[in-house]
Amino acid sequence: HRPICPSPARRHGAPTGTKMSMATLGAARRIRVEWSGDDTFQCYQQPTEKTILNGELFKEKERVFLKRTLRLHNVSFPIGHDRTVQIELKSFWQPEALRLDGRESRGGKFVTLLSDQRPPIKDAFAWIKLVQPLYKRGFSVVLLDLPGSGGSGLNTNTEVPYEDWEEEDFRIVENALRGLQVKRTHLIAFGRSSRIILKFAKNTHINGFSTFLEREHCWYQPDIDFFALFHNEVGDCPPGKVHEWQIEAEHRHEHLLREVMKPVRIMAFHERFPEDPAVKATQQFIARARSSPEAALSEFYCTRISREDICFVRPHAALDVSIMAMAKNLMTAMADFLKTANQGDVAVPVFLPHQDVKDGKIKQCSKGCVNPRRGLHHWSCPNHPKNAGGRVPIAQEEEEEEE
Repeated sequence: HRPICPSPARRHGAPTGTKMSMATLGAARRIRVEWSGDDTFQCYQQPTEKTILNGELFKEKERVFLKRTLRLHNVSFPIGHDRTVQIELKSFWQPEALRLDGRESRGGKFVTLLSDQRPPIKDAFAWIKLVQPLYKRGFSVVLLDLPGSGGSGLNTNTEVPYEDWEEEDFRIVENALRGLQVKRTHLIAFGRSSRIILKFAKNTHINGFSTFLEREHCWYQPDIDFFALFHNEVGDCPPGKVHEWQIEAEHRHEHLLREVMKPVRIMAFHERFPEDPAVKATQQFIARARSSPEAALSEFYCTRISREDICFVRPHAALDVSIMAMAKNLMTAMADFLKTANQGDVAVPVFLPHQDVKDGKIKQCSKGCVNPRRGLHHWSCPNHPKNAGGRVPIAQEEEEEEE
């Protein structure tokens, strides 16, 4: 008899049809028990990464790539006199990053993805759909779980509140990446982790450039407390003058923000109608700060998106894990923007929000366009400069064959 050879999907542990039950998916979990002192222990559990990748959200080629390149890391280091941080990281190294050859740092370009501690997002694995587009453009990718998310914690407490380590957040990111021998990195941040980019630019810049950060970064739904960010410069409110002081402080915050943003280039994406009041207040404040002529000295590109461009989905109904599913042209715009680092006067990629295309504000490119992402359009294309009044957006890339 001829031996039965398992299918490629089964060889790689992927679900085939409906043969992998919801109970099977939900049962594959990683459990960690840590001693907290005396007779106290803490238990932390979550679905394994391979279990999540077996979900229905991933196609076979993407699933095989992610499983093959995924590596898990744990880094611990002290902050202050009596606190120790434990950070979980997931990496996807390029070949040149794997070959250390006695060097102090890894070779190649790096992007670090940071998440926020807000439902339904629980850890940086929510960015997993963005890994492959970044990897294809030559970046090594690191998913970093800040304390209180994923398996990261403070003094072994994986449920530590954000306020307990807020002041040290940018140092935590740098120390964790130094532990992986990453010398410089781009950041893609969601929610409150967007503050880390500004803190790096404010506290670590030398001659206008950060010693650890690259220049190009991305924000999604930034939530920034400018009173906390610029507290040392503005100070506390004097008694009896709350209203006057707040107006003056906001003006100073706007000026300080413009100064801090000069050494960095940021591409920001936010929802048209955010439900979170802190996110909405951040958007309004940045818009006011950018309305000044001084803002022309920095590079900040902001696009409003909708749930049709990015949304939170579960990889499988049995898994209590949420992942950010993004439109392919959104992932392309983010990856191409980071790739413009050190490339001179290369045009910045422009993202086409689905709602603008749907409303007819922006037209889809014609098939005859030479290289629409470089601004080279066919003369009959509705996005050609003579037809679009000088606007040169990028076009959505065609879906690659997955079979």
